Amino acid sequence: MIGAFESALIIARFHAKQWIFITMEYEMSDSLKCKADEVQACCCVEIGTIIDGKDCTVDVDYHYDNKGLAQKALDYFTEKARAAESEPCRIKSEIIESAHGAQLKAQFTFSCQAEAMIFQLSTR
Repeated sequence: MIGAFESALIIARFHAKQWIFITMEYEMSDSLKCKADEVQACCCVEIGTIIDGKDCTVDVDYHYDNKGLAQKALDYFTEKARAAESEPCRIKSEIIESAHGAQLKAQFTFSCQAEAMIFQLSTR
């Protein structure tokens, strides 16, 4: 709780060439208040044109100084994938050693695009 209110952004929708952000505020008495904040926005697109639900795979390709660092990175990415998944994520990985270090190539395939996006954002 933040003071007597707790606010949460519930939905943002595009209406009449502007974004309307609807927030809900909860008072300590558990009553509910809704308010809409209108924001002028340009170059807006429907969210369905950005997220089409088809791009469920994330490719990772990084170079490291040695195989140990590449393995630690793979473990990190795997942990983040497991945290984002609702159904088991398919992981294909390969660490290629060379004279210049090690290359990590991995492919994470999620059950939906939202999980792939959560994974990408969590690894930034």
